[in-house]
Amino acid sequence: MQQATDAFTLACRHDDFSDWHQGRHRYAVWAIAADTPALTAAVDGLKAQLAPWLLPGYRRQPHITVALGGFPAPTRQRADDYSPACLAAQVAALERAAPPPFSLELGPCATFASAPYLAVGGDGPSLLQLRQALLDSHPERDDFPYTPHLTLGLYGDTYPLAPMQARLQGLAPGPGLVLPVHHLDLMTYAADTIGGPLHTVARFDLQQRRLEAEPQALAGLFTQL
Repeated sequence: MQQATDAFTLACRHDDFSDWHQGRHRYAVWAIAADTPALTAAVDGLKAQLAPWLLPGYRRQPHITVALGGFPAPTRQRADDYSPACLAAQVAALERAAPPPFSLELGPCATFASAPYLAVGGDGPSLLQLRQALLDSHPERDDFPYTPHLTLGLYGDTYPLAPMQARLQGLAPGPGLVLPVHHLDLMTYAADTIGGPLHTVARFDLQQRRLEAEPQALAGLFTQL
C-alpha cells in the first residue's frame, strides 16, 4: 500500500477492476492469519470507531500479508500469473529457509494513504526471513517497500491526513496484542471485489516445515480460474 505522504487520504471505491485482473477471477497471497479471538475483538472495536471514514463492505479477515503470489494459472503466460511451478518453488524455499515459529506484536494504529492499520512489531527478523524466502523463489519479485501491518479497512473518501493521524494515535487497540505464528497461509480472494473475504487454500507449518493442503484444493486453485 502507498505510504501516507500527501495532505489527504486516498478514496477507495467499489469496482470490478477489470483493467487489473483482465478476466482472471482470483488472486493469491501468502499471509499470516490473525483472526484469534483477542485480535478479532480488538480489530472489530477499532473498525467500529473508524466506520464513518471507511468504505462500507470490507470483509477481509484480520491478516498480515507476507508476500504476493499472483493470479493462479495452469501455466505462467503473464508476469503476474501464479503457476504450480511458482508454488512448488516457493514451498521448496520455505522448506529450506523458513524460520521456526515466532511471535508478533500488534499496535499502535497508523495509516497508509488508502487505509488505516495496526503496526506489526515483535520478531521482525523472522517475518522478514519468511518474506525473503518467498521473494527469492518467485520469478515476479514483489520489491515494493514492505511495511508489516494489519489493515483495519479502506478509506471511503478523501480526508485531511493530519487529523486522521491524530485520531488514530488516540485509538488504543488494547495492551498485549500478541500473535503466535505457527504457520503461513496461501490465501486467495476475488479479484473483482474490493475488500472481499480471504479463502485459505494451503498452510505451511513452520514447525514441521511442510505444506498442508487437500490435493483437491490445490488442484482446484489452478483449474477454477
